[in-house]
Amino acid sequence: MQLCGSLPEHGEAIDIKGDHFTAAITDNRRIIQMHVKIPKHTL
Repeated sequence: MQLCGSLPEHGEAIDIKGDHFTAAITDNRRIIQMHVKIPKHTL
């Protein structure tokens, strides 16, 4: 949240150091589920 500046809404995405984060389920006060994609070459 600090990198976004606010609580993300459903479907909002951000890339951090090559990893892709998408807010899958949110409500007015919290993120309930976040999807994360990590590139294969970093594993």
